[in-house]
Amino acid sequence: MSLSPNWYRACKDYTNIPFVRWGGFDGILVSMHQSGTHWLKNLLAHVLSYEYGVDLPEYIQDNSIIGSPKRPPTYEGMPKIVQSHTIPSTLISSSLFSVLAPVPPVVILVRDLRYALVSHYVKMHGSKQERWKRRYDLDFSEFLKGDPRDKHFDKDIWWDIRFMNAWGRYLEKYPEKSLMVSYEALRTEPVAMLKNVCYRFGLESVSMNSIERAVDECTKSKMSERERPGERAPVVRKSADDLGEWYSEIDKRFVEDILKRHLNYNFGYDFTRW
Repeated sequence: MSLSPNWYRACKDYTNIPFVRWGGFDGILVSMHQSGTHWLKNLLAHVLSYEYGVDLPEYIQDNSIIGSPKRPPTYEGMPKIVQSHTIPSTLISSSLFSVLAPVPPVVILVRDLRYALVSHYVKMHGSKQERWKRRYDLDFSEFLKGDPRDKHFDKDIWWDIRFMNAWGRYLEKYPEKSLMVSYEALRTEPVAMLKNVCYRFGLESVSMNSIERAVDECTKSKMSERERPGERAPVVRKSADDLGEWYSEIDKRFVEDILKRHLNYNFGYDFTRW
């Protein structure tokens, strides 16, 4: 018997309305887990550092330039851009809430969820903390099935489906206020993608020199040198390039079936091609 999301998750998402507090920000970066979040945050932090003459953070995990909704950026006179993994209520796409609680420009960072799931599993399964090891101490195929009760994992295939459906709906309704960027495009065209992100956040005056310099300074090797000591798992890790090393034929059919039945917005990915 196949799994399906339960009403608990649906209700939880419906009542999640953090966007009512977003009016004081200049931009929101929302991202899937393991989609290159720290990379894009650091790219933006470098650009703002060059343009506004502020010091770069010592570690790549620092939030002083690109903050979070609960811990906004600390510098005055600089655009306040924050990052979140939130799955918003469907109310965010309603015309009424767009007037009562207008949302600032949104950049939606996504990744092929099949690779994102592998990356998350590797990160948590290999964690130094015992509580994470206990929660992820199972085969990848078992982790892949996820937990529709939303109690066992930080993120699973059901989380990705909910994220993509929620933000896909918003992107469809408000294309003039949002931008989708894929991890894959960021890898192949980092300068062009970073420029698009800056423009969506209203940073049209940013120089190409700042953008190109940021890309040069945010390579994997350079970012790995700026990891904060003592982190439970490194942010910069080797990418999973071969899905065949992880997904059995049964796993592949499971993923295709679940996504066909529950994913409404695929963001341009073809999940039938392996």
